[in-house]
Amino acid sequence: MNTNQQKIIDFWNNERNIPFKGQLISEEPPAEGQPPTTCMCAQGQVLHLIGGKTVEEIKSLYQDMADEEVAKLLGISVSHSKLLRNINDDREGSPQDVLSNPGKYLGPNWETVLRWWLYYESLTDEQRIECTSRWFAIERATRFSARDLARNAAIEVIGEDNCDAVWGVLPVSSLHVVITKELIANLEKPFFLPLIGPEFKYKQN
Repeated sequence: MNTNQQKIIDFWNNERNIPFKGQLISEEPPAEGQPPTTCMCAQGQVLHLIGGKTVEEIKSLYQDMADEEVAKLLGISVSHSKLLRNINDDREGSPQDVLSNPGKYLGPNWETVLRWWLYYESLTDEQRIECTSRWFAIERATRFSARDLARNAAIEVIGEDNCDAVWGVLPVSSLHVVITKELIANLEKPFFLPLIGPEFKYKQN
């Protein structure tokens, strides 16, 4: 847990600071007696309180820019930043659990899942193209059978609602998504993960 993450978690732990939902910042002023930050979503609050951005600067950001900026400020992956947004928009209460208790959404193997997300986002375009090539090199029926097994196993671990929230934050890359599912399920013999090679150390020493 780094300093910026702890700062925003402490902020969200105050029930007066529950973020706005649905967009970075509301056009409406906060209710009487509420602090101005309550009209910002979780990402907006991070951008304002941690990143020092003004209301006008936040309003000018496209969503993908906000996803990336929040990831940098909190030292997390862009996928994790999007999960923060998804959970804030779709669930009641404050989103601090996405940072302080990610296992609530990603299951017991959450640390490896988060390391995988960071690893995948560190790949070059050429490396990601190679990942896609490895996916399509597998015979279609075999590929889909292994994909469904990973999905069903992940649902068993974190439930369908959390799966929907997680799949929605991942980029359009079949191999990236199915490896996330395998890691959530913590499969003893994953089918897709070995395709990445030894560079990603998914087993803790």
